[in-house]
Amino acid sequence: MTKKIIDAQINAYQPAFVQHGDSPKGTHQNNRETQYLRFQMLTENLLDNKTHSTIEDIGCGICDLYGYLKGLNLPIAGLKLSAK
Repeated sequence: MTKKIIDAQINAYQPAFVQHGDSPKGTHQNNRETQYLRFQMLTENLLDNKTHSTIEDIGCGICDLYGYLKGLNLPIAGLKLSAK
């Protein structure tokens, strides 16, 4: 990733994070309910496919996807969740 892109992301997200902290609003999302609805839509096909053994939380807020998936108590043997 180039410095220009990184600087643009910092400029886009830093004011909201400073104002709202570690919350959905801190990453430009309405609230936890709509955030989790988005996560559900993003992962529904992945979670139906039992061949996946890892899902990485990259760029989904502040590892919020990890918390969402962990809260599902998925009955998939050997599922590995990692937050990056």
